[in-house]
Amino acid sequence: MKLAPGKPATQGTLILNRNSVFGWNAGILENVTVNVTRTGTTVALANVPALLAGASRTMHGTAFSVAGILSWGGGDVSVTDPAANSSIDVGSTGEFKIGVPGEDWGGGTWGVVGTDPTSHFNVRNQGKVTLNASGTPQLKADYTNQGLTELQAGTLKITGTASSPTGSSGCSTTRP
Repeated sequence: MKLAPGKPATQGTLILNRNSVFGWNAGILENVTVNVTRTGTTVALANVPALLAGASRTMHGTAFSVAGILSWGGGDVSVTDPAANSSIDVGSTGEFKIGVPGEDWGGGTWGVVGTDPTSHFNVRNQGKVTLNASGTPQLKADYTNQGLTELQAGTLKITGTASSPTGSSGCSTTRP
């Protein structure tokens, strides 16, 4: 993976093993694969925290492969370049935790959040997606659920096509 100040992380694979943590605070991920693993009792974490004022996040041609935990705690993530598909794949042992009050992951045309090209961003869940936030975060993506989607607090808005094939665990809603 190429890393240079002010430049995108491009063309590589980041493998998070054991109890490692990756914090994506800001910047561009371009043609990158992030493998978040789980081995026995050790779980890797990819953390997407709240953005500082003036910062942004953009991904294109990037895949998160989640067997550990992907935690989205704040800030929009723009997904650009229709020619380079991006995805979040939550495996059977993985969890995607959403705790943002109202931001968007997806959308954007070359860095502009708010447009709606969902066809080049997919979220596939075979494990667990958990929403625990006040507000309405939005996945501007096609969403395929083959695991469990648990809404503990808040409303999850999906802008693209949502599907839950036969045999899926489905959705669960728990309210305090």
